[in-house]
Amino acid sequence: MFLRVRMKKIILLSLFTAGLMAGEGAYVGFDIGSTRFDMKVSAAGSSAEESDSGGSQTLKAGYYFNKNSRAFVSYQNINVDGGSAYDVSLGYDYLFGDSELKPFIGGFIGY
Repeated sequence: MFLRVRMKKIILLSLFTAGLMAGEGAYVGFDIGSTRFDMKVSAAGSSAEESDSGGSQTLKAGYYFNKNSRAFVSYQNINVDGGSAYDVSLGYDYLFGDSELKPFIGGFIGY
């Protein structure tokens, strides 16, 4: 059996309680957005595809190592027709610049 799940964030509103933090330390964050969910399953010559989109909520907890480096764990709940899905991730972000509001680039792995 082959199972492929692909998720793509479309809209993301981030509300970080410590997102403007300039130094080191722990932080907690909450994201609200919309997620598109595509799934394809195939087994023994048969296949099925399904797409859906719905709201998603993410809770993050992390640590700023310095003003430009942070790591986090997150739990995301995705609301889809007929139920919900979830994602648990571990990630790292690099923040650019010295101002309190910074663009960043990062990556994560999850299940």
